[in-house]
Amino acid sequence: MDKTIEWYDQGITALKKLIKQHDIELEQFINEINSDIEEQKSKVRVEEATGQNKKKVLSKEVNDIDFLIKKYEIKLREYTYRMYTKLGKVRKRLIKDLETEKRLVRIKKRRGIAKEKFRLNTLLTQRQKLKKKLEKQGVKVPVLNLEQIESKIKQEKQVEIERKKNRIELDLEEIEGEDKDKRTVKDKEIKKADIEKIKKTIKVSDRLRMSMMRKALNLDESLFLDKIFDWADSFGFRIDGDYLIIKQDTVSDFIEALDKEFLLWEKRREKI
Repeated sequence: MDKTIEWYDQGITALKKLIKQHDIELEQFINEINSDIEEQKSKVRVEEATGQNKKKVLSKEVNDIDFLIKKYEIKLREYTYRMYTKLGKVRKRLIKDLETEKRLVRIKKRRGIAKEKFRLNTLLTQRQKLKKKLEKQGVKVPVLNLEQIESKIKQEKQVEIERKKNRIELDLEEIEGEDKDKRTVKDKEIKKADIEKIKKTIKVSDRLRMSMMRKALNLDESLFLDKIFDWADSFGFRIDGDYLIIKQDTVSDFIEALDKEFLLWEKRREKI
């Protein structure tokens, strides 16, 4: 079957869309894996500061490591990921493997995009030859405006993005409209219960698990670590792995600090 100008135009447009889509997918992949790598590096810094990096663990005991191994289909290394070894070593090995995965996937996807671009250039060349042949026969051939095609693809993509964004916003508005008051009250009750649990614990014990404390205070890791160091300095606490060692003669002052933290949290919630 002889190929027509319309056939070439459809093929060129389809290839342009495909290349654009693959460029976007590659960018999204790189951004996502870079985010995961930075998160792991941040955890390494926190764990080194608290001494948790020396803790012996199996990778399956650390959910985020196991999740990333499966997410990126990283080949399991028995001596690193499954052996009973130190957390710091496991995380650093994982970061190295994520960097390798990023490099290999980027090379593979770029090769695929290069092949598509070569195919596109081939179609453009073949269309140009057919155009000249038809024009010699007196047939008028429409001009192929690549910029116009790219602009149309961009507009279609933007419309799709806006449609998804609007749908998400409508869903969120509906959920927030129905549940905001209920969630605010429930969150406050849970938060207060967690704070009270901490108070009771430090009255009868000189050790407090930091993960429980971070959950109660609802702080990200870096901010929580800053708080812990401030309190350690103010109240004479010590850090032992995942535990905070409490000085009993400063417990009452620390409880007062927790109450102030709860009030700050309430104010932040009211602004949301």
